[in-house]
Amino acid sequence: MNNTMKEWEVQENPNVVIKVWEAQIKQLYKQSWIGLVGVFVVAISICIALWQLVPSWKLALWMSIFTLITFLRAYLIVAFQRKAPAGIDIRKWAKWHVFGTSASGLMWALPSFFLWPENSPEYQMIWALCLLPLCASAVSTYHTWKPSYLSFLLLSAIPVSLRFFYEGGMIYTILGFLTLFFIFVMVQAGSLMHVASLRLLRAGFRNEALSSFLTKEKAKEEELTQQLQKAHDQLHEISLTDELTGLGNRRYLNSIVKTDIAQVLRKYRNLNQGLEKNNSNINDIVFTMIDLDHFKVINDTS
Repeated sequence: MNNTMKEWEVQENPNVVIKVWEAQIKQLYKQSWIGLVGVFVVAISICIALWQLVPSWKLALWMSIFTLITFLRAYLIVAFQRKAPAGIDIRKWAKWHVFGTSASGLMWALPSFFLWPENSPEYQMIWALCLLPLCASAVSTYHTWKPSYLSFLLLSAIPVSLRFFYEGGMIYTILGFLTLFFIFVMVQAGSLMHVASLRLLRAGFRNEALSSFLTKEKAKEEELTQQLQKAHDQLHEISLTDELTGLGNRRYLNSIVKTDIAQVLRKYRNLNQGLEKNNSNINDIVFTMIDLDHFKVINDTS
């Protein structure tokens, strides 16, 4: 990882960093099937095209090893999908993926020397015409994880460029420089796609983290409001109740007597005006005063 990436990982929220890793690596493995199928089909096509020009045992050996590596990479993808790793441990799966792309890149580097059709310029171009599009496809497929596409691109394309320079002559030299220019363009394109996907993932997970934080804070606010309301109700009840007897105190009487008197007067007024029928449910209000002797003893001892 480059310095910019390391700085981002240090400055960003650790939870967001881990989620971005998970999203990048899951997408990396999800798209790897396309890359495996593509390189395997191209490899078979090249073997068919060069069967009469290159010793068959070399092609068979190269194809056998290539098939084994492809099978191992496919097994790795299946294992990843079954295990569905998450958290910090998912980084080791990214390393294994880089090992796979590196091995595949080395296999595509071998033909530039081991399977090069001598004295056949038109067939020599087959490697360049097939390999360079594969490199472009690898960049677009593995752009979420930079080491994966860089390992395949550099290990497979640079040997072709060196081979062109080795052949000598104006045309081959131009082809060598064009291949190097292609590598440079692909590196820049891959970096742009990688940064774009990284920013998109970071923004998405930042918004998700912010939304989760706001939801938790809202829940806390609602809980505090309920506690405050409960405390207010308790305080109000205490202010209207005598602590010793549990009966309503003078403040309680003052708070309800006006309402009760007004209610009784309204019912009698409605009755006199014929707005209500006479029934036994009319509530009267009665005031009773009780004088308890020697109550001071109870106050003093309770």
